[in-house]
Amino acid sequence: MSGSAHATEILHRVSRAVYSPTYAAGAALARAQQELLAATDVVAAMGHTLALIIAAEHLADMAAEAAKSLRATLADQIAETNADDVVTMHHKAYIARDAAWVSVDQPDLVPKQYAKETHDKRAIKSDMDKGIEVPGCTLVVPNSSHLVIRNRK
Repeated sequence: MSGSAHATEILHRVSRAVYSPTYAAGAALARAQQELLAATDVVAAMGHTLALIIAAEHLADMAAEAAKSLRATLADQIAETNADDVVTMHHKAYIARDAAWVSVDQPDLVPKQYAKETHDKRAIKSDMDKGIEVPGCTLVVPNSSHLVIRNRK
């Protein structure tokens, strides 16, 4: 099986896995709505409204889990296949490297020019990006990335 066929199969498998619980939660929400609309007295309507709230919250939980799983899988498959940006009519997805950040390891060594209420990490990072050493500080460059999804204009 080629790399792209394998990636497609993984995307299909995860999609099938998250669809069923999300669909079931949506169906439960629809049933709760129908029962509420069929209620003829206020006490029954309130009870069905409560059931509708619970069903809606469960659907939201299932949808959030589905999105989380699909997002992770898409990120993995973009990385595995070295794919370019994934572009649809209205959205664009790509892998972005996590940003570097400044760690102040020895605050007493940091020059006064970087002092505010706390250390001015933006100024420190800017200088460190230019190759200027800042005593007491380290530039941490993580070896991780994340999926970014943007609306297309």
